[in-house]
Amino acid sequence: MQSILSVLKYILESNIINFGIMVWLLYVVCKKLDIASMLHKSVDVVEDYIEKSKREKEHSLNLVDESKKLMSKLPSEISEIEKFTKQKTDIFKEQLDVNTNKYIEKIIQIEQKKTSNAITEYSFRKSLERAKIDIVKMLNEKPELHDKFIDDSLKELEKV
Repeated sequence: MQSILSVLKYILESNIINFGIMVWLLYVVCKKLDIASMLHKSVDVVEDYIEKSKREKEHSLNLVDESKKLMSKLPSEISEIEKFTKQKTDIFKEQLDVNTNKYIEKIIQIEQKKTSNAITEYSFRKSLERAKIDIVKMLNEKPELHDKFIDDSLKELEKV
């Protein structure tokens, strides 16, 4: 019995009772605060966050795959655009050449007509000057033609 008393004395003198009371109080507080459900809720929030992150990662990977597909098509699309642009440029160049040639031909025709008109006008003036000189000479040589010219002119005036 002495040994039981010594164990009891040891227990009373040590902090084992205080430790037990502290454990029991901690258990009651944990029960009251429902720490287990709080921990479960925290775990659920973390799991939801992880799931959301996985979905976003999968979505991002899908976007990367789509981008890679688009990037792989890009060189062929650029090639087609260059080919189309070259065709349009060639057509535009041909049309420009045709229109330029037509414009040049019209300008040449206009300049030829101007030159022809200038030569005709020059020839006409020279012919008039020559005719005037010839008429004056004829009238000086034959004065009777002068009277006849005046009579013919008066008859023409009367007709008008």
